[in-house]
Amino acid sequence: MKIQLCLTGIKPLTLNSAYPTNKMGRRFKSDKYQQFESKISCELRKYKKEIDKVNRAFKKSTKHYIEFKYKFYMPVLVKDGSRISKTSGDLSNLIKTMEDVIFKNLIFDDSQVSFLSCEKHHSESIYTEVFITIV
Repeated sequence: MKIQLCLTGIKPLTLNSAYPTNKMGRRFKSDKYQQFESKISCELRKYKKEIDKVNRAFKKSTKHYIEFKYKFYMPVLVKDGSRISKTSGDLSNLIKTMEDVIFKNLIFDDSQVSFLSCEKHHSESIYTEVFITIV
């Protein structure tokens, strides 16, 4: 079973922006992260039927594992288009915040993911495609 989610207009949030450190050295959930979480949750409501279908198909047994693929579309190239901008965000940092919010809507958790793929593509419009496969 495989589903595709397309989360539009939501700029991916890096882990450092989501959990800044206070003066005591402790990390906390930022306002940016709370807004990000709210926007993702609203977008996921559009896919309720598909998410429910995946949740029903998944059984907590050794017979299933999960594959996730992320495709981030956003402005990533410098103005002349010759290279990726250093301000476009660390790809592995973008995954964790997105993953945390998505998994709140699934019955399985990210420890059950056996394959993870991610890509960053240049695009003037910002959106993220997420492919979830139960194998």
